[in-house]
Amino acid sequence: MSDTVSENAKFAVTKTPHKKSGTDQTVLPLVDEYLNKSFAPLKESMDIFEAAKILQNKKLSGLPIIDAENNLIGFLSEKDVIRHAFAAKYGSLPPGNVGEFMSKRLITVELGTEMFEVLDLFLKNNYQIYPVVHEGKYAGVITRSNALKAVLNMKDLVW
Repeated sequence: MSDTVSENAKFAVTKTPHKKSGTDQTVLPLVDEYLNKSFAPLKESMDIFEAAKILQNKKLSGLPIIDAENNLIGFLSEKDVIRHAFAAKYGSLPPGNVGEFMSKRLITVELGTEMFEVLDLFLKNNYQIYPVVHEGKYAGVITRSNALKAVLNMKDLVW
């Protein structure tokens, strides 16, 4: 796991625990199984209000921002958009692009991370979504909803 932030998840859930080859040892589920790739990340040059409409229409708390090489470069949350609006409370809302308002200090999850580490992130931080990366490239997001699905699937493995 790295010191960066990202969010979204795909629902490719398996109910059977992984077994290490040739042993009876159970391997816990990985973030890869709950990764969401269905939401297109935003581009840095996109208009802030267009991005806000996407968040609102898709009922998302935020989306990752990537560059042309699929590198994760930021994250735009509902809170970032609200912060922009609040800063303009005494005047009209100035136009701007996502790159001006996105968060650049991120917490990311690396592909291959055990779901218990991801659950720990959701407990320690007030984020609803984390970007998932593989070797620095954007792979998708993991959401709290995806994490809950993992908990329900893991209940027979651990309890």
